[in-house]
Amino acid sequence: MTVNGHGKDVLIDASGTVVEVEEEVALDKLPEEVKAGLEAKAKGKDWIRLSRSRRREKLVAIYEGKW
Repeated sequence: MTVNGHGKDVLIDASGTVVEVEEEVALDKLPEEVKAGLEAKAKGKDWIRLSRSRRREKLVAIYEGKW
């Protein structure tokens, strides 16, 4: 789905419990230390998609990108 202009995926189990929420984030909205680490890893390449994932209210996948 799209929420406030960015992608958001929600995984719901058979009982209706939200299991995971993955949402796109803008690089400029991340904490500076996270942004710096990601930019160093990307080595000047453009991000196609940047997202974070929460599983059962715990952050499980920090930030991912494809370049």
